[in-house]
Amino acid sequence: MGLASSVPVSSSQTCVVVHVNKSCIFQTFPPSPFPEELQVAGVFESDYKKKASSFDGAVNGALKPAYGYMFVAAIFSAVFGNIGTRLLDMELGIVLTLTYVPILATLVNLVCKLRTLPTIVENVFEDWRRFGIETKYFMGGKHQPARVGFHLTGEALRRQVDIKL
Repeated sequence: MGLASSVPVSSSQTCVVVHVNKSCIFQTFPPSPFPEELQVAGVFESDYKKKASSFDGAVNGALKPAYGYMFVAAIFSAVFGNIGTRLLDMELGIVLTLTYVPILATLVNLVCKLRTLPTIVENVFEDWRRFGIETKYFMGGKHQPARVGFHLTGEALRRQVDIKL
């Protein structure tokens, strides 16, 4: 499920690695440069660029609502925490529950969305299996960039070896 060991840091003979541009919130798949190894495997540059835009839409489409919920929950918690304690004179337990539950619920929602990202990315590139290309996604971390690995198997690897000979 998107482990770092399944996606190498750099491209090799059997794996093409594309590093994903990742900001604080959004991720973008670089439409260029087009990896030559994928062209040898049978993928056209126009298809690669379409998949890059599909990746951006799928990944950011999944994450954008989760970040929006987080923003609303933070505002609600900050406002309600102040109003509940100062103006409404509610008990501390009720105020803490009403301020922390929305934040925790949106964090759980965000974590669930992040766990489904490898599956979403693999579905974007699903039709490349006919070329013998398997897709793995690594979300990255503090010290490692997010990346997509295209593992060349079967026919794609044979085509690449035939052309190099």
